[in-house]
Amino acid sequence: MDDLLAEEKVVVFLPEFDAKLRDFNLRMAKDIESEGGKVLYVKVKQVAPKVASRLIGVELVSEVRPVGKRRSERCGHETDI
Repeated sequence: MDDLLAEEKVVVFLPEFDAKLRDFNLRMAKDIESEGGKVLYVKVKQVAPKVASRLIGVELVSEVRPVGKRRSERCGHETDI
């Protein structure tokens, strides 16, 4: 995998379930290559049905505090933080 991502490349998806989109993306990729660009092809057999995420309470942070122990103020026992 590292070899595939070692150089800067344009990622092009080739959906096997959508011939029109696959052909369009393939033509675009060939144009990029003809101009000297590098392409990473991603063949996609199918897409799962759209479902809502199961993640709740997601936050994006730039740094994370180390995990440690603290005394719970509510019940007086130690909990992971």
